[in-house]
Amino acid sequence: MDAKKRHIHIDAEGWDEDEEDGHVTVIVTFPDAVRWICHFYTFAVVESMRRDYGRTGACLNGAYWCASKPVILVDRISRRRIEEVVDELLDGQGFDFVFDYFDSVPEKDKTLYPEHFFEENAQVDSSIVAYQASVLKQMLEHASSETKREVEQYLFADVRQWRNEALVSRLRAKEIEAAEAPGSAVSLRERWAYCFAKELSEEDKKRIHLDQFLWHVFSYGKRTCMKNELAVKAFDCAAKDKCYIFYQNAEFALFVTNAAGLTAADLEHEQDVYVVDHEWKWTYAKTHESHCGPYFCLG
Repeated sequence: MDAKKRHIHIDAEGWDEDEEDGHVTVIVTFPDAVRWICHFYTFAVVESMRRDYGRTGACLNGAYWCASKPVILVDRISRRRIEEVVDELLDGQGFDFVFDYFDSVPEKDKTLYPEHFFEENAQVDSSIVAYQASVLKQMLEHASSETKREVEQYLFADVRQWRNEALVSRLRAKEIEAAEAPGSAVSLRERWAYCFAKELSEEDKKRIHLDQFLWHVFSYGKRTCMKNELAVKAFDCAAKDKCYIFYQNAEFALFVTNAAGLTAADLEHEQDVYVVDHEWKWTYAKTHESHCGPYFCLG
């Protein structure tokens, strides 16, 4: 964000006659068209509300106070004071820890801002995206597998579509025919589990979290397989006339023919992807973990 160029909107500005006893909502917009929000309360208004709660019996007779989040306490809510606070937070690199991401400015609303305020083709600062992603990652660590799949599908549907198209283009450039696989990716994953993890008990499957990643059957050592460079060589040398290609967390699946030229290099940019011979004689699994796999296993 450009700390030297910001637009500050104060909701209901001027409505409060007493600048030392009031509260307002502040929205700060930057040239990257991203808006951030925070609520400013004066010290005096907090005390006023506490007394009111005590008289009315609300909030355990004033024992606590629920503020809109996030909130900043100030001595007064004048524009000058709010601008001073915002600019100090920006100078001190603490702004994005106090203000919450609000949204991106809709195209139709950009006319409400000063001319030439917004940058052409601007993008959100990568450090801000990384911070928000780290918070989401911590939450997902304690989420169910179903929730993780839903979030992954929501976040990366567009990216995955682009990558899928790129994969199909790479294959067709090698004269490998690629078309949408018959049936569903779910049925392919279920059959994969039946063919390559059928000897595991239900308890074993739970213990290695097979519902999260099928390739756990290899990483947990529950099925004999080739790993790393040996797996790559085995896959490259395997007879590949017709194959299925599908993913752990996507409903996109391919059926490829004339696939003799298919190699591990073609899947270099893919994650949690499985290739299986159309007769289910072998499988190749490439994971998202650099220290896990890839794996090649005979059925």
